[in-house]
Amino acid sequence: MNDPKVRIIRKLEPLSDSDFKFWGKKDSWTLGEALFLLPGYKPQDEEFYFRDAMFVHFQEEYQLAISSIHAGKLTKKIKLAGQRRFIDSPENWIIWARHKSINISKSWELMLPIEERTNKIPNQDNKESNQCSISNPPWLIPDPNDPEPEQPWYTSARYFARQLVIDDSTLLTKRDLLVEKIAKSLDNVNIKKRGGKKPFNPDTVKKALSNIYFG
Repeated sequence: MNDPKVRIIRKLEPLSDSDFKFWGKKDSWTLGEALFLLPGYKPQDEEFYFRDAMFVHFQEEYQLAISSIHAGKLTKKIKLAGQRRFIDSPENWIIWARHKSINISKSWELMLPIEERTNKIPNQDNKESNQCSISNPPWLIPDPNDPEPEQPWYTSARYFARQLVIDDSTLLTKRDLLVEKIAKSLDNVNIKKRGGKKPFNPDTVKKALSNIYFG
């Protein structure tokens, strides 16, 4: 049995012809599935590996998707096995990825109507995408699977926690050190306690990590 505190990043596995047919017939893909499927890889089965690989291999694509979701341009929210999930049709995911200049397998593009396949992607959309990335730094974008943040800074604390754990998986078993580093990261981007002068106390940061999966 795998130790949930040991971070293992599995290699990406390309989709087979039968995989393309299977996933192409689905009515919807979740956000996580889409990030794997669009470039032609199999979504990983176990949640532990799935989320790790998603954040390691598709971090930029994930951030673009979250921005589009919050702008109301992509997906609808459902509850699946008690967890929040964002879903959309394969066609909508593929069209969205093309307009964001995200790498897509040619097999998926062939699923699109001929008029969509021959459409040129407007440069304006790419400009908006770049502006969105600049105006919405990744630490301000909530993970859709996280509980609702009780305080706005929770979102940033959770983001930095995940980044720190990606860089050093031993922090999963060193929570005190982890929250110290999170507090420093928050201070570095000028996210401070009420009043805007003092940095957060590491013990306060712990509140943001309740019921959060980090790997």
